[in-house]
Amino acid sequence: MVAPIVNARNQTHRRRPVVSGHAVALVWVMVFAVASIGTATAQSDVQVQASTDRTEVGAEDVITYKITVSGVSPSAVETPEPPPTTNLVLKDPTPVATRDLSFKSGKMGRSISFEWRYQPMRVGIARLRETDVVINGEAFTTSEIRVRIVPQSQAPAASMGAQRPSRSDPSVDPSAISSLKPDDLFIRVTSSTDRVYQNEQATVEYRLFFRPGVQLRHSRLASAWDANGFWREELDVASRPIPNNDRVNGETYRTIMLKRVAVFPTRTGTLQVDPLQIETEAYSADRVNARTRFRSQSQYEPIKLSSSSISLNVNALPAGAPPAFSGAVGQFSLDANVRSDSAHVGGSVRLDVTVRGSGNIATLQPPEVEVPAAFEMYDPKVNTRLDRGGTRIRGKKTFTYILVPGENGRYTLPPVSFAYFDPEAEQFEVLKTDPIRLDVTGDAAPAALGTTGAGLPVGDIAGLMASPKLEEKAPLPLHRRAWPYAAIVIPLLIAAGLIVVRRPTAPSAPPALETANARLEEARKRMRQDEDADIYALLERAVLGFVSDRTGVSVAGFSRDRLDRFLERAGADREHRNGLRELLDACDQARFAPSGPQHDAMQIAHRRARTLIRHFDERLSDTTP
Repeated sequence: MVAPIVNARNQTHRRRPVVSGHAVALVWVMVFAVASIGTATAQSDVQVQASTDRTEVGAEDVITYKITVSGVSPSAVETPEPPPTTNLVLKDPTPVATRDLSFKSGKMGRSISFEWRYQPMRVGIARLRETDVVINGEAFTTSEIRVRIVPQSQAPAASMGAQRPSRSDPSVDPSAISSLKPDDLFIRVTSSTDRVYQNEQATVEYRLFFRPGVQLRHSRLASAWDANGFWREELDVASRPIPNNDRVNGETYRTIMLKRVAVFPTRTGTLQVDPLQIETEAYSADRVNARTRFRSQSQYEPIKLSSSSISLNVNALPAGAPPAFSGAVGQFSLDANVRSDSAHVGGSVRLDVTVRGSGNIATLQPPEVEVPAAFEMYDPKVNTRLDRGGTRIRGKKTFTYILVPGENGRYTLPPVSFAYFDPEAEQFEVLKTDPIRLDVTGDAAPAALGTTGAGLPVGDIAGLMASPKLEEKAPLPLHRRAWPYAAIVIPLLIAAGLIVVRRPTAPSAPPALETANARLEEARKRMRQDEDADIYALLERAVLGFVSDRTGVSVAGFSRDRLDRFLERAGADREHRNGLRELLDACDQARFAPSGPQHDAMQIAHRRARTLIRHFDERLSDTTP
């Protein structure tokens, strides 16, 4: 049973051009109006649909969640993140991407789908929440789907065991043919090899062969194509294919590439790739008999075509894999680098580890990265770029780690190791990067205050505990401060230095923002995995830590009122200052509430924290409390 499919909502907004009333401008308005209509029409063809394979499953079954995008080139679709869930465990965060095709009016239409598999946690209601799909830079949001989890003994019959469609269909359905013969058109499947190692790529191609007099229309896939036991990556083929000539058994045929896919076996043994089946309407002027001459010669006949299946023999990898090996098969290179070899205590260091080459790039696991004990390291953000233009998958996968030093000193990041199996050389290879040296300056920021002995948040009573004598002093007159004179002298010194040196410098990365984003991403990851612990603490650290890093003043121990006054002087507006107060109150309430935090409330808090950080990044300036 298929879950209801709901069209996604486009959450992006376009700006409309504003023009004057002059005659020349009016012409341009008309041009822009026509262009806007065309753009809107093209955009309206895009469909983003989310579905599950079933709406009721047993507690021991697996749920398949799919996002399908059609009406746009698959290359314009960014791989989406899996949706946040409740009562489900994601089996693999990397989706299975599948590209489908259809023919209409001589044009090949394409769609791309992404599939994830989830394991139920307990009997009850499971929720797959909204997620964004970015297409040509615009975000589309799917709708939430709910699945009922029942005891396995009460599971519907469809979930007791996967029921696969029969593959006994003939190559051509004789009952649907009157003027066409089986050898007038057929699908042929080929593979680049019939024997591979586990995780090694084989390329499978499906070609349509038809005689020169045969015409086709309204073609589409007749059933879902699958390859159990393989990781699949679609390779690009032409959207408007130009038929080529080929000879089969001495006969001339026209051929079109229907599908080219890279398959990577995930287990050993003899594995089978499914047939490709299409339904089409065909007409052959060379096969018109006397009876059909009295009818319209443009009459098309419905036909169902199927290729044969194909089998691959998969060998196990040889013994003796190095410790750093995690399943990579192909030919790869490795590099690691940081944006800067210096950092400040509490700031961020961005470490990029990139694997390039040809092979099972999509399923590569992060290399093992070791850091000194004084560093805090967050899980990497993964960026995968694949080149699907040829017969082999090529590309790169970058793992971006955010490191936060807690103490000053000189440190060395050990070499990063990456091991892979080269199927051509039939041996394992180990790559290592050079050590990376870092200089960390500054002093450790004071630890954030926690709670009182009674369990109350310190921030709520800090204003009551503060002595009036400890309040901020009145600001000094302008002529008695040092910074006005420094503001005059320092630019002159900088200008003189630039004249002497005349060397451009690269812009530095914003470490405060990177650290805050890393903390937000860690909180988001824990929400997806239903790990409620410390999520609100991470959100509070993300916002207050960013304010501290951005202004150079630690605000961890500030009372609510003192923090509000400080942010006002730093340039934050009232709306966002009130928003921060509400966020901190929500964090305190969640941490000290007798029951666990609610998922919806956590999502709201996460969005509010991200909004506040963006505002503070634009408005805050260096100041003193």
